[in-house]
Amino acid sequence: MKVLSVNIARPAEIDFRGQKVKTGIFKEPAPGGVRLGLRGFEGDVQVDRRYHGGPHQAAYLYSAAHYPYWHERLNRSGFTPGFFGENLTVDGIDESAIHIGDIFRAGTALIQATEPRQPCFKMATKIGLASFPKLMLESGKLGCYFRVIREGEVSAGSPFELDTPDPNRVRLSDIIRILFIGIEDGDETVLENLAGVESLTPSLHGMIRQRFGVE
Repeated sequence: MKVLSVNIARPAEIDFRGQKVKTGIFKEPAPGGVRLGLRGFEGDVQVDRRYHGGPHQAAYLYSAAHYPYWHERLNRSGFTPGFFGENLTVDGIDESAIHIGDIFRAGTALIQATEPRQPCFKMATKIGLASFPKLMLESGKLGCYFRVIREGEVSAGSPFELDTPDPNRVRLSDIIRILFIGIEDGDETVLENLAGVESLTPSLHGMIRQRFGVE
C-alpha cells in the first residue's frame, strides 16, 4: 500500500441556492512532502469545523480503486486525485481493509481510523449532481477520517502501512453498511464490538446510540 497523492485546498466559494458558501472541497495534489499536524495538513483549509476537520477528522483518505467506479457510474472521466475532497489518495486499500481504531503509518506520521465520511451538499455542488450524496452513501465508497497519533510528513509515494490493528476488528465497510445501507443478521455483534473500541469518536458513538440504542 502507498500514498499516491497528498491533496490540500485553498479557500474557495461555491454557489448554493443563490448564496456564496466557502469550502475546502477543491483539493489539489501538493508537490513534495506535506506536514501533517494534529489538526490536519499544513496549508489545507478546513472551512466548517463543525462537520470537517478537528482532531477526529484531521485527515481524510479515499481509495484510488474507487475512481474507475465513479468514472463508469457517472459516465465521466478526468477525475484527478483529491477530486472527492480527500487529503490522501491511497492505493491498495479500501473500506473493507480498514477497521475503526486501526493505526497506520503514512510517511513519518501515525494516524488512526476514526469514522466514515458523510458526503454533503458541497460535494454535490462541485460535481453538479444533487443526488450524488445519496449515490455515494449507497455505494459504500465513503473513505475514512483519521486522527493524528504522531505528527509527521507525508508525500506522494510514501508507504501506507498498518502499524497497530484495533483488537475489536470492526470493519469500516460494515459500519458504513449498517449506518447507511441496511442492517443484517449478526450486526448486533458488530455493534457490540464497536462499543469496545477505546478510540470511538463522540460523533460515531452518537450515531450508533441514536439509531440502535447501543451505548
